[in-house]
Amino acid sequence: MKKSIQYKLSRYLLRDIPQAEKFVSHFAQNKAWDKIFLYLTSLWLLFLFLFMPHYIEITGVLETWFPYKGLIPYKEFAAYHFPLGRWILLPLHLVSNWNLELDPFVGLAFGIGTLILIYKFGRRFLSPLGTSISLLFFSLFFWFAATGILFFH
Repeated sequence: MKKSIQYKLSRYLLRDIPQAEKFVSHFAQNKAWDKIFLYLTSLWLLFLFLFMPHYIEITGVLETWFPYKGLIPYKEFAAYHFPLGRWILLPLHLVSNWNLELDPFVGLAFGIGTLILIYKFGRRFLSPLGTSISLLFFSLFFWFAATGILFFH
């Protein structure tokens, strides 16, 4: 049976580190790691939510408010993003009576909800290692790309 180049490369890189090979093998087979990563990444999002500043992108608010007032995107005002994300936000703004101080909490809820979705899809289609890497990647970059009301990007 012919071994793949990736297998040969991994064997070459780990030839002097037998403990690393055991750790990677144990990590890939243990089903509890991805659940631990789900909890850790959720705590990371909560930590970032508490200690990072939140800001409001005025274009995001206006692109949500203008259709509420009856204006047509791309025709009567310049819209910089696809409007579906703005229209999803519209009921949330109406329920909160356009209280923009609640938007960071909605962003945190969407972030944790997305982590749970990644976890569920990862449990079904990925290995525990792949699920953990996906959760880690998302949680590391979520608040840097989406703070305040920018959570729909």
